Formats: sequence, structure tokens, C-alpha cells
Amino acid sequence: MTDGGFSQVVRAWQARRGMSLRALATAAPYDAGALSRILNGRKPVTAHVAAVLDDALDAAGEIVAAAEAEMASRLPRDMELTRRHLEDTISAGAMSAAELDDWQQAMMRYGYRTRDVPSPVLLDDLTGDLADLEAAITRHRSASALRRLAGVARGCRA
Repeated sequence: MTDGGFSQVVRAWQARRGMSLRALATAAPYDAGALSRILNGRKPVTAHVAAVLDDALDAAGEIVAAAEAEMASRLPRDMELTRRHLEDTISAGAMSAAELDDWQQAMMRYGYRTRDVPSPVLLDDLTGDLADLEAAITRHRSASALRRLAGVARGCRA
């Protein structure tokens, strides 16, 4: 087993197989530019990309395991930080009833999406929506909707 993070594991397997980045991208098949961004840490790895690379390099699950370890260490911290920041923002204000209804419906849609959307994709979407919710809350100051906003935020904790 190769020691190191996801990128180091992929690069070690590339060296073993004598594959350049372009050759790996062709074998995967995956966009070479996007693959470069992932391996250089500018874009997060997904389970799909890890599986495709593992197959292309015939790495017997080692690349998938390294990606899972990286995703496990990254996603919960990012999500927890976003959730805490959102809770801090909620305590400072609120928004209109119509906007609250929209946000509550969006939260319900996330519940349905868990059935057919991969977790990393869902979590990335949720993190983005939480950032949008935070911005909306910051623009609106009203204590009357605090309880509903807190309910939306709690629903996103799952």
C-alpha cells in the first residue's frame, strides 16, 4: 500500500504504469485539465473520479481508498464549519415568509435527492445552498422568522 494522500497515491500508480497525465486522462476517460486540477488540490476528488482512475491504473482499490480517506477528512469539517457559520448568521436576522417557504421547500428536496444523488455531490450542493442562505439572511433583518430559519438549518444537519 502506498503511503500519502490521494494525489500521491495516483502519481505513484502513474509511475508504476508509466502513464503521463494525458495518457491517464485518455484511459480513464476524463478531462486532462480537470484531472490536473484534482491532482494539484485545486478541485476536490469525487468517488466517481477515484473509481475511474483506480480502474484505469488497475490499482486494486488503493486509489478509491485514498480518495475516501481524503473525502472523509474534508467534507464533514467543511460542512460543520458552514453549518456553524449559518447558525451564527441566523441569530443576527431573518427573512420574509415567502423566502422562508422557498428555503423550507429546498430543504425538503434535499431529503428526496438523497435517494438518487451521490453523497459528495449532494453535500457540495448543500454547502453551496447554505452559503446562499447565509447571504440571504444577512440581507434581511427580522427576528419574527428566527424559529423557521433555525428549523431550516436543523433540517440541513442530517
